[in-house]
Amino acid sequence: MVIPVFNESPRLVAETAIISKAAVGELGGDVYVLDDSTREDVRRELDYYAEELGFKVFRRGGSRRGGFKAGAVNDWLRAFGENYDYVVIMDSDQRLLLGVFEHVMQFFDDPRVAFVQVPQYYSGA
Repeated sequence: MVIPVFNESPRLVAETAIISKAAVGELGGDVYVLDDSTREDVRRELDYYAEELGFKVFRRGGSRRGGFKAGAVNDWLRAFGENYDYVVIMDSDQRLLLGVFEHVMQFFDDPRVAFVQVPQYYSGA
């Protein structure tokens, strides 16, 4: 699971990472925050949360931000994509329901399916 971010609230991002790990459940997998933040305080706080909560942070070298969030996903795919059979891309404020992947993964039983997009619902809370 990847969560591309740019100077977003580290606490919000950490909450998303933890909820994402819980939603994956027994299927297992890693959660990566793709951090393109330019603010050092944001970067430090994300590193702290990653160490405390068990998610990974991926950063691109220097000031290279080509393609913005999609570019970060593409750079992560080049670096780590071969290690995974499935990739989930999350927004930094997205909240998954527990068990959602048990329902989504069954679509991949059909060999013609390579991509699944699910709707997002916002509670307004």
